Amino acid sequence: MLEVAHRDADREVLLVERAGDVVVRVRALSDRESQRLHLVAGLLTELNEIPVRAAPRLLDAGGGGLLLERSVPLRSGSGRRRAEAHRASPSSAERRALVTAREDLDALVDALHGRGWGVGLAPGGGLGTRRDGSVVLADLRGLAPGPAGRERLADQHWVDSVLEDQDRTLRRRIDQGPAAGPRSEADGPRPAGSARADPEPLGRGILGPESIDHRHRAAPSARPRSRNGERSLAGRRRGGHPPVPRRLALVLAGGLLVLAGGATALAMGSEHRAAEAPHPGTATGADHGTGPGATRETRSGTSAGPRGAVPRSDPAGVEASITDPREFAQELATMRHGYVTGAGEESAALPGSPAADQDDQVRDAYADAQVAGEGPQVTGAVLEKIDDEEGTARLRVSSEQGELRVRMPDGVVRVRAAHPAAEIRLELERGDDGAWRVREVDPV
Repeated sequence: MLEVAHRDADREVLLVERAGDVVVRVRALSDRESQRLHLVAGLLTELNEIPVRAAPRLLDAGGGGLLLERSVPLRSGSGRRRAEAHRASPSSAERRALVTAREDLDALVDALHGRGWGVGLAPGGGLGTRRDGSVVLADLRGLAPGPAGRERLADQHWVDSVLEDQDRTLRRRIDQGPAAGPRSEADGPRPAGSARADPEPLGRGILGPESIDHRHRAAPSARPRSRNGERSLAGRRRGGHPPVPRRLALVLAGGLLVLAGGATALAMGSEHRAAEAPHPGTATGADHGTGPGATRETRSGTSAGPRGAVPRSDPAGVEASITDPREFAQELATMRHGYVTGAGEESAALPGSPAADQDDQVRDAYADAQVAGEGPQVTGAVLEKIDDEEGTARLRVSSEQGELRVRMPDGVVRVRAAHPAAEIRLELERGDDGAWRVREVDPV
């Protein structure tokens, strides 16, 4: 056993190792829960065979428990910040990721309701993401047979909440009238074991609960503006929170999990108190590195970019710049990781591009945190396309992300487990200085 992720009177959720991979074991602690998990196992087997993509993969069942694939929790925001307007247009990769997530979750809800089951979760929690960026139901505590009409509506509202599409919920309530409201106690008892599960307290927003204890706040960040010459559209707000809605799209788009260390490191993982935190000298900041994969350099003036980048005026320029795609991709990954975690001031992204917008938002999210651990390690790269005249190129990259330890302002350390190799595609473009920069990141 590696970690106890959750435990109550009826069940415990454990992270265990199986054949070299980390998986989730759900174990019943009561007879009632054992019977429910037996029914859930049959349900998941059926959904996996269809297959319903957002249903968690059942690896094994028996002995009063389940063995499931592991996913990384996605945390949606709440309160005032959730209601803020989206002030930046998502990239095409983000839009595609959100459309796919919506289709997968709608298909899950339809499949469950067609079999007389419901998701049974409170808004805002219970969603996870796989290494390929697809979404998955990560919390099975609310799964129960026999949803009534209002339960179906509640599940649809849950989908809206985890995808941060509250406007659709409001439209649905207006269309449906009072019957679309939440279930009341007068509606009678719920089926056994179907109590609507509340999301974990630490899951409300990328940096945790909105009620931050400002007595423990770190000093305001002295980091300069982004290399684009202005604050990102996700500018800092009280309490250090960036606006949450676009973060979900960024994580679903997949690129940040691989080359930037992942915004999700701030929103999930096991916790340790300050006594177990890494020494401040090992954490990132303006003068600290972030481990094997991070850059310790702080550059000023005009950058030459990764060492493979050369001006267009060089006759051998384009060919000489990416003769070793893997090494070149590692330099980009290291520079990008260092920038978003605050270890470096030089961005690998093209100014004004979707990648630059993503990186600035993640950098803002990390601003009041200290990050330690391994940076991204590129395990393979292929140069798929290069155009000398247009100054564009495309790299297909396979990269692993080591474990990250993120120390929050209140002293809590959140640990994000290492991720095996995943593939992304980097769209590159030469900047005004002739250096290759990342314009866009898409999952493969």
